Amino acid sequence: MTESSASTTYHPTLNLITAASNVITVSVDYRLAPEYPIPTPYEEQSRESSGANIAHSMAILVGLNPINVNLKGVIMLQPYFQGKDPIGPELGKDRDFKALADLMWKLAGRGRIGLDDPLLNPAMDPLISDFGCSKILLRVAEKDKFTVRSLNYKKDMEKSGWNGRVELMESKGERHGFFLFNT
Repeated sequence: MTESSASTTYHPTLNLITAASNVITVSVDYRLAPEYPIPTPYEEQSRESSGANIAHSMAILVGLNPINVNLKGVIMLQPYFQGKDPIGPELGKDRDFKALADLMWKLAGRGRIGLDDPLLNPAMDPLISDFGCSKILLRVAEKDKFTVRSLNYKKDMEKSGWNGRVELMESKGERHGFFLFNT
């Protein structure tokens, strides 16, 4: 969590998605690392990492506490989900990447929360089926090392008892965050 939604990296992409989708977007601002370690950003929005993690957590809140908002769907662009136990390529060719990602999370959280905390690993959330809308658009990139976790997330949502649908879209030949620089 080193940039806000107003940064020149993220703001143009948010504007493009909003205009092209004809929707209202909500971009949550929060205090940034390293001064404010995880879970501070989550706590500032009652339970909010960044991007798709925040969207997931906020949709759970909407499901648990229905407010006067009709949340139709959530767009998740290349989520950063993790977990303590390695899966897929994390067991082999991406072992070093997994170790680095684990270390980054531990540093960002200053040891306050682990790799299987529901904020980082939604499969560990007993409230996952309370997701507060019926549609998720899950965008992944073929060469993104987090894609295996995103595909797991899709499976977890589908088997959770949540009454909704996950639509998966994959960008062939692309890496994590490519869309931020192609707008």
